[in-house]
Amino acid sequence: MPYEKLNYFSSACFTAQQILSEITIGSLKRFIQPALLILVSIKFIMEIFIRPISKEDALAVTTLTHQLGYPLAFEQILENINAVKENKDHDAFVAMHDNRLIGWVAVAQSLQIESAPFCEIHGLVVDDQYRNRGVGKLLVGQAKKWGREKRNDKLRLRCNVKRTEAHLFYQHLGFKEAKQQKVFEIEI
Repeated sequence: MPYEKLNYFSSACFTAQQILSEITIGSLKRFIQPALLILVSIKFIMEIFIRPISKEDALAVTTLTHQLGYPLAFEQILENINAVKENKDHDAFVAMHDNRLIGWVAVAQSLQIESAPFCEIHGLVVDDQYRNRGVGKLLVGQAKKWGREKRNDKLRLRCNVKRTEAHLFYQHLGFKEAKQQKVFEIEI
């Protein structure tokens, strides 16, 4: 069982134990629903399977990428997946539930002259029907694992300033804001 799932399971069991220890006959109804929700959440997390991305995932990845507001064509997504798979300093993983792709994360090794090597999440998307259920946490956990295997001690990501909910999610996972910057581009 991956560490992230075991950690989530232990945390959920502790919460369930706290709720159950406070139950009296008079308060039973008040505690049954939260306890059941915790059990359903545990079951859901245990059913998620994280695996490396494949070219067969391109259509589902395209759909999820569109949910996030990036209208890239299927053909370009397929080309990008193939390029990532061919590069030893890049990888991507998908979250599966009931044979349905519900999220993906792309991660890369970053080498720069002015700083120590680090890993960077280049993309993270969870299907809007599955958000706030632990899927993103599992995908970030997989990115961390990949980064450690590449002998990095830092994992970074960049997030649009408009995505305030995503900022809270990353902070909840322990990410700290390092700096703010602007992105410039030019046609070449």
